[in-house]
Amino acid sequence: FRQLTIQPFGKSTNGAFWMNVTGVLPGTTNFVEASTDLVTWKCVSTNYSLSNSFSVKDNTATNFHRRFYRVRQAR
Repeated sequence: FRQLTIQPFGKSTNGAFWMNVTGVLPGTTNFVEASTDLVTWKCVSTNYSLSNSFSVKDNTATNFHRRFYRVRQAR
């Protein structure tokens, strides 16, 4: 088990939400998922990282009043 950290960068001028994910295991595929209710999750980004961090931009964040994020690593 590895603890991953999502660090928000904030919103860009068009309302897209930027975040940096750290603590990932290099050479793994990572799925960034978003939810509005913490029950139903949708993948918003799939990343293969060669280092222990990567950045994600969620362009669809402007469509929601609030959104929660989580990261899953492929097994």
